[in-house]
Amino acid sequence: MAVLAVAAVLLGTKIARERAVAKYLAAAEAELAAGHFAPALESVTRARERDPASTAALELKAKIEDARREAEAAAKKQAAFDEAAQAREEAGKKSREYAEGRQALAPRRDEVAKLREACLNAYAPTGERAAFARAEEELANEEVRLERLLAEGREALERAFRLEAPHLEGRPSPATRAAFAEYFLDRFRERLAAGHLKAAVREAAAVRDYDDAGRHAKELLGRGTLTVTVVPGDAAVYLFRYESYETVRRAPPVVPRLVPVPTTGIGRCRLGAWLAEEDFCPGDLCLVVTAVAKDSLAAEVGLTPGDLVVRLNGQPCGDGLFVTGVAAGSPLAKAGVKPLTRIESINGEVVEGTWDWDNAEAPKEGTDRIRLVGVTEDIRQERKSVRSAAPMELVAGEAPTEMALVCLRAGEAIRVVVLEGKRSGLAVEVTAYPLLLSPANRIAAGEPRVADPGSYLLLVRQDGFEDQRYPVVVPRDGSASAEVKLLPADTTPPGFVYVPPGPFIYGGDRDAYLGVPREEKVLPGFFLARKEVTYGEWFLFVNDADTLRKIAAERAQGRTIILPRDTSTPQGWAQQDESGGYTADEAPATPVMGISWNDIQAYLGWRNQKAEAAGEKWRWELPTEEEWEKAARGVDGRFFPWGDRFDHSMTVGAHRKKAVLYSMPGGFEPRDESPFGLLDAGGSRWEWTKSEYWPGSGRYGLRGGGWGCTAVQIFRVGTRNCNLSMVVGPVVGCRVAARPSP
Repeated sequence: MAVLAVAAVLLGTKIARERAVAKYLAAAEAELAAGHFAPALESVTRARERDPASTAALELKAKIEDARREAEAAAKKQAAFDEAAQAREEAGKKSREYAEGRQALAPRRDEVAKLREACLNAYAPTGERAAFARAEEELANEEVRLERLLAEGREALERAFRLEAPHLEGRPSPATRAAFAEYFLDRFRERLAAGHLKAAVREAAAVRDYDDAGRHAKELLGRGTLTVTVVPGDAAVYLFRYESYETVRRAPPVVPRLVPVPTTGIGRCRLGAWLAEEDFCPGDLCLVVTAVAKDSLAAEVGLTPGDLVVRLNGQPCGDGLFVTGVAAGSPLAKAGVKPLTRIESINGEVVEGTWDWDNAEAPKEGTDRIRLVGVTEDIRQERKSVRSAAPMELVAGEAPTEMALVCLRAGEAIRVVVLEGKRSGLAVEVTAYPLLLSPANRIAAGEPRVADPGSYLLLVRQDGFEDQRYPVVVPRDGSASAEVKLLPADTTPPGFVYVPPGPFIYGGDRDAYLGVPREEKVLPGFFLARKEVTYGEWFLFVNDADTLRKIAAERAQGRTIILPRDTSTPQGWAQQDESGGYTADEAPATPVMGISWNDIQAYLGWRNQKAEAAGEKWRWELPTEEEWEKAARGVDGRFFPWGDRFDHSMTVGAHRKKAVLYSMPGGFEPRDESPFGLLDAGGSRWEWTKSEYWPGSGRYGLRGGGWGCTAVQIFRVGTRNCNLSMVVGPVVGCRVAARPSP
């Protein structure tokens, strides 16, 4: 009996223990389900006190600890997400405050610009100057405050990124990615508004990186419409969009500028090189046909004005120099050089043309070192013994040996072989902005077409009419129209360009010297000389009998008029012959300089008198500042004739070559050409205009950079200057406008 009693007690104890363990484990499960981890663990501990060997208790404890860790991680994640949401909200607030400040900044900048114009260009009372200084400082402080806001907003987004990334495999949440997309979209809009297109492209790429849903894709594209109407209605219309050269020609490296690329409005007609075999791209220097001799070889193959010559004996022919003859026994002959081999360099200096060949420094010892294309080593030979010619001379003259030309007609290559001693029949000139007229970029007029936003050029042509260039800007998400009325053939005076009527952007370049606020102006059509007035043209006037009498009368009084001069040579830059006439110190094709506004009025009076006597339909005068700027700039508000980026290689200035270039003929640098075809508006000469700078001041506007200028600011088309009408300067010349006679 005693044994049974003990067994009964033991059994009862076991049952009680198991029930207690079960009770505590059930309580632990309930606490776990409620997320109460500490009470759950306490219940498990009590269960283990009752039954230390309980497997169920051990498993439940592990489960509770795992759950607690997960909950803590989830809480930490949620806290991070909540903090990230607050950071996004902070970023949004900063962004809105920044946007409001930026909007208020524009009128303040305009006001400061007006005060600057008033205080720096004329007398102003001390109070007004103090107000200008205060406004300038307040503007600078506000710009700093806004930049700080922008930086703080960006930092808030990056903070949100850092908070979320550890919980999302190193990536931010969709909400933060969307906020980043909005941030970069605002910067994209800002860059566009400021005209910083390359920066806008970078911001657009950032938007796409974060815009997972593609919500902003349409705005980034910004496509609008372009409607072209032409008279006559059956004229051919070719479309080009201005794009930066380095995006068209990837290799070798090139200096950026805007070049016309064939398009139908969306993308490009051809990606990469236009001619793959020749590696010819839009924007490459080449020769453009200006005339074709009747019954010539060029006429037989169908070449017409506007077609292009892109290769000469397999080499680029927009610049450079070619050997035209090889003397027997000469170092060139011994090296196996053939006529029409392109010269690459002389004495280590690249040969872009005759000037480089003639002006390259002599070697320190020995004879000249000449490198030619296709020849592996330099050849030692005196340059004066090497017969050479520029491509333009070769194409227009007699071929020194069989000459193979690759030409572009209707956008496709045709090959023309000119036999030795024969002529092609072509008259050509160099262009850095070839217009590729192809069926691929010929568009129909009349109906709106979808077009990428940007700056465009239309080339419209029809038999019996003059070709017309018509620049137009398609705004983002907007519409543009172009109404082109062709002029009958031979309307435009020779040597002039026609600038058709319509709107353009005037001013608005904050970096221009004495620039004016941006505004859209509308001008009627006008004609402007493509090049500046030359010494040859000026000295026809100088040597007129009436002019010589006026010069002599003034000299008798100790004064010099009309003759080009400056303060260091008041007697003039000319030599008087026995007959009393004058010969200029410079070549006839060199743009004249050292003339006053008054001298030019005398010249125009003489020229108009001659025109009237000859029954010509034109009268001549200086252009206004507005006309000059539109002709030099086009309609898109660019800062230089060739685009928005300055480089000394683009124009005739002090740093174009190692030596000064004041004697260069007009059009020496073909990259300095405007959308309308105006040459040398960026450099060469400051140019007098008709516009009086301030009414009654006797000071007249000067535009364009000069051959001796070094400061980038001077070359900007929005830069303005002025001087008294009797003042002369060694970089000052002019170009003339043609007006129909009343």
